[in-house]
Order: sequence, then structure tokens, then C-alpha cells
Amino acid sequence: MTMKRLSGSMLALSLLTAGLLAADDKAPAEPAADSVQVCWDGFEAAEWGKLSQCLQDALKKEEATLAGLQKKARQHAEQSPNKAAALQALQESSDLWAKYKTSECDRQMAFVAGRNHPDVGELTCAIRQTAARIADLSFDDE
Repeated sequence: MTMKRLSGSMLALSLLTAGLLAADDKAPAEPAADSVQVCWDGFEAAEWGKLSQCLQDALKKEEATLAGLQKKARQHAEQSPNKAAALQALQESSDLWAKYKTSECDRQMAFVAGRNHPDVGELTCAIRQTAARIADLSFDDE
């Protein structure tokens, strides 16, 4: 591709992006901070209690966000032309995700059995699985 064609393509992409942003009147969302990493960034040696509390607080926040998105997803399902099927699919998805989250965290914890501070691993897994579900439900909302 010639430089002229590349420049034209880049200009077209820039104009398209600017048009999409203007239509929404908002910039693309910044990725959320990794709650687990934020807690570890503040970790100080021998302060496991503070780390555990930070992770517990992060999990509560993630769970509250998830609850809000689940409520919103239910509202969308109730407005669906096939309300019964949409509500059933949402419920099945939520139930299967909850089972997966438990199973996956159990699997991860089996590999670290006997280590100090198992709550850190359990909380880390729960936070990351919940964040992934939030991303899934957020995608539905776009």
C-alpha cells in the first residue's frame, strides 16, 4: 500500500472514529483498574490483614457492580419480544456462571493447598471471576 493510500485510509478512520465519538458524545471507556493489583500495589510486608481487607472490600464492590448489571439485564430481558425465553436464558446463564465461579476457584485453590493466607487466593479468584462476568454483562449493555 502506498503512503498516499495509507494516509487516506488513516484519515478516513480518524473521521469515522471522530464521527462515532461525536454521535455518542463520550470517549471510549477506560479499562477498569484491576482491583487485585490495586490491593497488591498497596501491600506492605507483614500486613496480610490489610491486604485481605482490601481484597474483601474489592470483592464487595465487584459484587455490587455485578448485582446492578444483573438487574439491568433482567430489565432488558423483560422488554424482549420473547420475554419468557430471555428471562430463562439469563437465569440459566447466571446459575451456570455461579457454578463455574465456584468450581474454578476450587480448582485454583487445590493447587495452592497448604500455603499461608489461603483467603488471599480465594478472594483473588472470586474478584477476577466476578470482574469477568461484569465484562460479559457490560457487553450485553452496549
